Amino acid sequence: MQTLGSNTPAESSETKQSQETSPSLSLNEIEKQGENNLTIDTGANQTSPNEKMQESSPTTTEVIVNKSKLIYNSANPRYNICSIEGDIRVVPDASTIFIVSPTPLDPNSTTWKIKPYPRKWEFHTMEAISEMTIQQLTDANQARSCDVTHDLPAVVFSSARFMGNLFHDYTDMIYPLFLATHRYNGEVKLLVKDYVAKSIEKYRPYLARLSHYPIINLDIETSVHCFSSAQVGLENPGPLGYKFQNPQNDQAMQQFRHFIRESLSLERSEVEKGKKPRLLILLRKNTRAIINEDDVINMAKDVGFEVVTADVQTTLDFPRIAHIVNSCDVLMGIHGAGLGNMLYLPTNGTVLQILPYGELKWVGRFDYGDPPRGFGLRYVEYEITLEESSLLEKYPRDHPVIADPQSIHKKGWQEVYVVYLYEQNVKLDSNRFRGTLEEVFQSYQ
Repeated sequence: MQTLGSNTPAESSETKQSQETSPSLSLNEIEKQGENNLTIDTGANQTSPNEKMQESSPTTTEVIVNKSKLIYNSANPRYNICSIEGDIRVVPDASTIFIVSPTPLDPNSTTWKIKPYPRKWEFHTMEAISEMTIQQLTDANQARSCDVTHDLPAVVFSSARFMGNLFHDYTDMIYPLFLATHRYNGEVKLLVKDYVAKSIEKYRPYLARLSHYPIINLDIETSVHCFSSAQVGLENPGPLGYKFQNPQNDQAMQQFRHFIRESLSLERSEVEKGKKPRLLILLRKNTRAIINEDDVINMAKDVGFEVVTADVQTTLDFPRIAHIVNSCDVLMGIHGAGLGNMLYLPTNGTVLQILPYGELKWVGRFDYGDPPRGFGLRYVEYEITLEESSLLEKYPRDHPVIADPQSIHKKGWQEVYVVYLYEQNVKLDSNRFRGTLEEVFQSYQ
C-alpha cells in the first residue's frame, strides 16, 4: 500500500510513461421533485449543473459507441454525475477530460460540463466549485498524449466548500466517496479539484482505505493522466447518506458505519443492555448553548446515567472524538453539526436532539432525525417551549420572531439560521426535560 498524498509536479515527472497495474424549494420538496422528474433522454443537449437546475425536466443521457460509453445524469436534484469508459485523458491544467471516440457519442453534443460537488441545489455553494469539461474527440491525434497511464478506474471530485463542518464532511464528501469507491477495494485513483489540504489530511484514515494510491491534486498537476473508466462527480443520497423513499439505502449506511469502525479501530459495535448507560452531552458556548448545563448534568446523573461531556474543542479533535462517542450509549445535543457524531455510536445507541424554538421540527428531523434509522440507532427528540428560549430576552412577545416564526421562515433559510440558530440559547425546563431523560434511560434497562 502506498502512502496517501497529493501528486506534486516533481512526483509526476518521475512517473511519466509509467504503468500502474492492479487486480481489477424546501429540500423535501426538491427530493420529491427529483424522484418524479427522472427521465431517460438519449441524445439530449447537456448544460452546466446550474443551467440544468433551471430546466423543467432534468435528464439522463446514455450513449455507447464501440468501446466508448458515456452516461451523464442530471436528473437528481442533489447532484450531477458523469460516468465514462474508453480512451480517457485527464488534462488538469485545462480542467478538461477528453474521451477519444471516432464515432460521435451524441449527435447533438460533444461537450458536457459538470461541477463535481454534490450540492447543486445551493447555487451560492456551487459558485465556488470549479467546473470540469468533458469533451469528445474523434481523432486521437487531436488529444495530448498520455504522460501517465493507469490500469485503474478514476473518481473525480471537488473537496471545496463545507469541509470542516462535520455534517457536510460526511454528507457531501466522505459518504459519497464511499459509495463511489468501496466496491474497488482500494484499487481506484482519486482525482481532486479544489483541493483542501486540511480536510484531505484530516480524513486520511478513510481515504487511505478507499484508495491505496496517492491522490492526484488537479489544481497543481501538469501531467496528462489516462484511464479506461472514470466517474466525474459524486452521488449525495441525502443528509448523512440517508436516502428518503428508498429503504434499500439502509444497507449501504450500515456498510458505511462498518467501514468507519474499521478505519478508526472503534471497539464497540453494539450497545450492551443491563449496564449503566453512558450519556455524552455536547456542550456549546456561543450559540445554541445550554444555559443551565450544570443543572442538566446533575439531573442526568440523578436519573441514572454516567455522564460524559464534550465541548467544541473536543469535538474537533478527530479521531479522538470518535472513540469518545463510541464509548457512550447516548449522544445528546442541540440541533447542529455535532450530532453528526452519531456515526460513531454503537448499534442500538440513541441520538437525543434538542430542537430550539422557531418551528425547526422539519429541519431537525430531516438532518438528524431520519438518518439514525439507517444507522441502526434510536432517535429521541425534545422540542423546547418558548419559555425555555433565550429569545424572550431579546424580543418582545408580540415580535414576529416570537409570535409568528413562519413569517421569518418565509424570508429564507439565512434569516431562519441567524435568528433561531445563531442568536438562540436554551434553558431546559428541569421537570419537563427529566421525563425525556427517564424515557431514554429506561430503554437501556
